[in-house]
Amino acid sequence: MALFGAGELAAMRATAVAHMPDTAKRLAYTAGRSPVGMPTSSYVEGAEFACGIEWIRNDELLATPGAPLAVSARMRAPLSLLGVLASNDRVRITKIRGEALATPIECEIVGIPLPSTSALLLELRRLDDRTA
Repeated sequence: MALFGAGELAAMRATAVAHMPDTAKRLAYTAGRSPVGMPTSSYVEGAEFACGIEWIRNDELLATPGAPLAVSARMRAPLSLLGVLASNDRVRITKIRGEALATPIECEIVGIPLPSTSALLLELRRLDDRTA
């Protein structure tokens, strides 16, 4: 027996999407080869989607002083993006709480996007946080 009925799941998912106040774009990873055969990568910008961003304070992340940040934020995205967002993609955060950012924030996806009951859960690392 299922824990939730189809109607309950649909209502939970609709409520979750309605409470995603931020906006981001998928940057789809594309691999290629340079003219001399060296591997290259690029990212193709996709459509905007609603999301919810929870920023993580740096002091919560650093196990030792000077250690690189493992995760900068957690993102909730619509379940419709399951199988679309991949671990080698990036996201460009364009709006926070409905306000457009003068400079969008680019993040790489850390690990595998995981589905929950009402949203797709991702962990992100800001590209400007990388030490390598």
